[in-house]
Amino acid sequence: MAYLLDANTFIEANNTYYGMDFCPAYWDWLENANAAGRVYSIEKVQNEITAGTDALATWAAAKDARFFLAPDAATLPAFATVSAWANSAGYSAGAIGTFLSVADYYLVAQALAHRYAVVTREVAIGIAEEDQDSRRVHCARCDLSDAVRDAPRGASEIRPATLTSAVPVVATKRKGRSYRPPNRQYTGEL
Repeated sequence: MAYLLDANTFIEANNTYYGMDFCPAYWDWLENANAAGRVYSIEKVQNEITAGTDALATWAAAKDARFFLAPDAATLPAFATVSAWANSAGYSAGAIGTFLSVADYYLVAQALAHRYAVVTREVAIGIAEEDQDSRRVHCARCDLSDAVRDAPRGASEIRPATLTSAVPVVATKRKGRSYRPPNRQYTGEL
């Protein structure tokens, strides 16, 4: 299984535990995992990162379409599926509009189309536990630290055992309590 990294995984890693200035091996590991066909991101995430002016922006700008994937023919039908899900999940019109205009929409569609796992720190906000089943997107989601921790030392492979849950990846934060689903992987189709 291959993994798609959200912008927050790059930003948080650089700003905290895998800073480019003191942990260049992590960034080398990402490049090696990408070359091995295990780790990718999408061009919308690259655009978000390169809007900055730090070392991470420079690093991301140097990566090409083999690392930051563009939507392809297989992704186009997934856009319709994810859009239909967003419109039927009970979110406000503003939240839906925001979701459909940011990288998360593209990330979920790419993951759905190619059966990638989304690596992100985002969680659905304001969704009661009893409503979670009707508001999920059926693609895998895992946490970056879980994925890295589970990878064999020095290897560029992340094993599927790192998956923690499959939840909608929604950038828009709604008013209400925060909810993180229990650790589990959902199965099935949209």
